[in-house]
Amino acid sequence: ADLIDQRQPERKVSESEERLRTLFNSMSEAFVVKEAIVEGDEITDFRFIECNPAFMKQTGLGDPRGRTMKALMPNFEHFWMERYAQVLRTGIPTQFEAHIAPLDRWLTVSVSRLGSKRRRRLAIVLTNITGLKRAEAALRDSKNHLQLVLGSVRDYGIITMDAKGGVTGWNSG
Repeated sequence: ADLIDQRQPERKVSESEERLRTLFNSMSEAFVVKEAIVEGDEITDFRFIECNPAFMKQTGLGDPRGRTMKALMPNFEHFWMERYAQVLRTGIPTQFEAHIAPLDRWLTVSVSRLGSKRRRRLAIVLTNITGLKRAEAALRDSKNHLQLVLGSVRDYGIITMDAKGGVTGWNSG
């Protein structure tokens, strides 16, 4: 009976780890753990410790484990380092949208310190919103183009309407 009692906690831990691993590998959000590289008192880079398949797919970086941000993206914007360092210093999670120029991708980013300050690790959840940002830009361009067309037609009256028949614009022709 004692042997069974000793194995039960181990089995529960193993089952819990398996559930977390399944969630980690199947979630649609990109997830990555990074560890700060510190020289003196300054954070100089971040090493990729772990990532899920969605991270590799959404960023296009392949498997970055063991590599550093500077090695993967030598031209990355410095604000990433500043944001990550701030979360490590304060322990206050942050969320933001950002464009990664070297990858030409827009991401929503949630960053939290993982464990104690001494461990210098971050848990980061990313969602690729590049398609949404491009659609927003195309819609803005289309609206600007329509306004130019409406403004240039002087001899005709033009009215634009939405799908429900509501007037959304007109020219003064």
